[in-house]
Amino acid sequence: MLAELLLVLGGHPSSLFLSTGVSPELASYLHPGEVASLNTLCSLAANYTRVREWCEVTQAEARAAILASSRRKGKEREREGREPGQYVAVLAGAVREVLEEYESLLVETEALVLSRDPGTVQPSEDKDGQGYVPLSLLLATFDAWHAPMAALSALVTHLEEESTPGELMQHLSEQSATGHPTLRRVFTQLLQRLWDLWLTHLVVFLLDGVASDASSPSSPALGLDAGADPPHRLYKLNADLLPRSVGGPTRESILYVGRVAATLKREGRALPRSLVEKTRRDIMASKPEELDAAVQRARAEVGEWLWRHVLTGEQVAEAIESFANYFLTRDGEFAVNAIREISRLRRDRLLLSNPNSSSSVIRAHDLDLAMLRASLGTAAEADRALEHLSWSMPAGPLRPLSRPAEDDGTIRGLFSPALLGTPISLSAEVKWPLDLFMTPPAVQAYGDMHAYLYAIRDAHMRVLECWSALSGAQRRRRQYTGIDEGGAGAERDERVRLARQAWGTVRAMLFFLDQLLGHFMTDIVGVQHKRLLEQIRPHVPAPAPVHARARGLSNVRASTPTPGTPRNPRPRPSTPGLGTPGLAPDAPAYLDFLTLRQMHARHLAFLREGLFIAERDSAQLIRDILDTCKRFAGLVERWGGDVLPELLLDDSNDRVSERARAVAEISDSLHEQMGEFFRLLLESQSPTEKEAGGGGASMTRGSLTRASTSRARVTQIMAVNSGGDAEGDGLMARHVEQLLLRLDFNGVLTQWQEGRDENVLPPRDLP
Repeated sequence: MLAELLLVLGGHPSSLFLSTGVSPELASYLHPGEVASLNTLCSLAANYTRVREWCEVTQAEARAAILASSRRKGKEREREGREPGQYVAVLAGAVREVLEEYESLLVETEALVLSRDPGTVQPSEDKDGQGYVPLSLLLATFDAWHAPMAALSALVTHLEEESTPGELMQHLSEQSATGHPTLRRVFTQLLQRLWDLWLTHLVVFLLDGVASDASSPSSPALGLDAGADPPHRLYKLNADLLPRSVGGPTRESILYVGRVAATLKREGRALPRSLVEKTRRDIMASKPEELDAAVQRARAEVGEWLWRHVLTGEQVAEAIESFANYFLTRDGEFAVNAIREISRLRRDRLLLSNPNSSSSVIRAHDLDLAMLRASLGTAAEADRALEHLSWSMPAGPLRPLSRPAEDDGTIRGLFSPALLGTPISLSAEVKWPLDLFMTPPAVQAYGDMHAYLYAIRDAHMRVLECWSALSGAQRRRRQYTGIDEGGAGAERDERVRLARQAWGTVRAMLFFLDQLLGHFMTDIVGVQHKRLLEQIRPHVPAPAPVHARARGLSNVRASTPTPGTPRNPRPRPSTPGLGTPGLAPDAPAYLDFLTLRQMHARHLAFLREGLFIAERDSAQLIRDILDTCKRFAGLVERWGGDVLPELLLDDSNDRVSERARAVAEISDSLHEQMGEFFRLLLESQSPTEKEAGGGGASMTRGSLTRASTSRARVTQIMAVNSGGDAEGDGLMARHVEQLLLRLDFNGVLTQWQEGRDENVLPPRDLP
C-alpha cells in the first residue's frame, strides 16, 4: 500500500486512492485516523495531478501553436482563439518549475524508503523485520505543500476564466501579499517570471520603437500603431497588458518615450546605442515598485538627447518666431503688403477683367504669388521660411459670379472670407523634427488666428483709406466753399449735419480698430510671444525687431548625426525648465517635447482667449463690427470718396437725404455693436451674482475699479488653460482691463453705457 500511495502522490492513477479520498472498500479495513490522514494525502495528490496536467497541456498547445502559426488552415483556424496566450504559457512553465520542487521531495522520500533510512522506516516488531513507514511521517513530510498546491489548483481554476495578462499579473500580486512564507515565495516567483516577460515587451516598444497594428494572446504587443496622426502615426498602449500597479504618470511616460522611439524608427533614425543598452539594463532589473523611477529616468535621458541632438531650444525659438511673424502678423509690413496684393488681385481679376475670360479666376497659386510679391522690399524677402507657406481655397477657385461663402460654424469660417469673399487659409509645411511639438492642432490654431488678424487689419486699412478719401475730398471742396460745406439755408444745415455724422462715424471706427489692433498686437501677441521665448531660452533675450529672419518653418536639421557623434561645440541654451513659471522647481536641465507641447498649447489657448475668439459670441460680435466698418468704407468709395454730393447736381438735396439715412443707419449699427462689445468686456470683469450678494452686476464706471479683484468668467476659463501659472493668471486677469482702459480712457463709453441703461439715445456723431 505504501508503494501505491507514493505512486498516487506522484500523479499516477489508482483504484485504492481516488481524488476524493480513500476508496470505500479500503476504508472499511482502516482506522478512522488512518482514513483521515490518507484523505489528506489524496487531496494533495489530486491537486498536484490537476496542476501538472494543466501545465503539460498548456505547454504542448503553446508549442503546437508556434509551430503551426504559419500554416494554419481550415478547422485549425477555428482553434486560434482558444490557444493559450504567451503569458499563460510562460506561467505554465513557471508553475512546472515549482512542481519540480515537490517532485524532488517525493523522489527523496522514495529513496529514503528504499534505502531503509532509520529516520524514515521504523523497525517492525514482526519476525521478518522489514519495518514500516508511519502515515504521520508522510503527513509531516508533505505538510508544507498542502497550501501551495491548493493555491496552484485555485490558480488553474482562475485561468479557466477569461483574463488579460494585466489582470493575471494583478491576481498573482494579490496572492503573493500573504503571511504564509511558502505561498508568498511561490507566487512571487510566478509573478517575477511574468514581470520579466512584460519588461521584455516594454523595452521592445519603449526603446526599439516596435509597435504592432494589433495584439493577440499568442503574439502580444504593448505598443499599438493606432493609425495616421499626420504627419506621423498615432500610438497607444495596450490596456490588456498593463498591470494595475503601473500608474497613470508611468503609462504617460512610457507612451511618450515609445512614441519617440517609434517615430525615430519610421524616420530611419534611432536612439544612441549606449543610451538604449544602459536604459534596457536599468528597466530589466527593476522591480514593480521601481518601474516608475526607471521609466522616468529613461524619459529624462531620451528627452535630453532629443533636446541636444534633434531639435534644440534655439531652433524651437526660431520656429515660434516664424509662426508669430507670418501667422500672428508680428511682421506688420509684410502683412500690410500681403493684404494690398490680395486686394489688387481681387480688383484686377474680379472687377476689371472680362468675366468670361479664363484670366478672371483666382486660384490658390495666385495667392502664393501675391504673397511672394508682398515680401519684396521687406525683411521677409530673404526668409526661407516663406517657401513653406501656402494658401488654400477650401471652396475652390473664385470667379466673378461665385456665390458668397457660407459660415461653417468655425472661427476660421467667420473671418477667412474677409479678404476675397471666399474662404482662404494660410498653412505651413511642418517637417521633421519640428513636428515633434508643432502639432497639426497647433498649426490649425495659428491658421484661425491668422484669418482673424488679417480680417481686422483689412478693415483697419479700408477705414484708413476712407479717412484719407474724405480728407482729400474736403480739402478740394473747401477751395470753393470756404469754411463750410456749401449750399444755402436748410441745404447747408443738412450738408453740415451729414459731414459731421460721417466724420464722427469714421472717427469712431478708426479709434476702435486702432485700440483693438494695438491691444492685440502689443498687450496680447507681443507680450505672450516674448514670454514664451523667455521660457524656452531664459538667458537668450528675444530679438527686438519683429522682422527676425527665422527659419523655423523649414526642415530644421533634417539630417541628425549618427548616434554617438558629437555635434558642434557651441553650448546648448540653458534650461528653460529652471525658474520657468508653470514648470516644477526641480525640473531637469532640458525641456522635453511633451512639456514643450503643453507649454505651447497653453500659449495658444491664452492667445485665443486674449483675442476674443475662444467663444463664438465675442468673435461674431467683432466680425459684425468689421463688416459695419467695411460697409461704410464701401459706401464712401461708391460715392466717389466723399459723402457730400456736388452742389451743382440737380438732385443734390435728394442725394444728401439718401446718404444721411445710410450713414445714420451705419452709425446706429456701429453704436449698438460697440456698446455691446463694451458691455461684454464690463461683464467679464464684474463680480458674479454670488460675489455681488445675489444682485446683478452694475454697468457703471465702478466696474473698472472692481476689475482688479473680481473673478471674471473669461479670466476663470483662461486660468484653467494656463495650467495654474501664477504669472500667466495675472496677465489674463489684466488683459481685459487693459483693453477697457484703452477704449474708455476718457470715460465716454462708460457714460454711453449708462445712457443706454437709462434709455437715453446717444448722439449720432460719435466721439
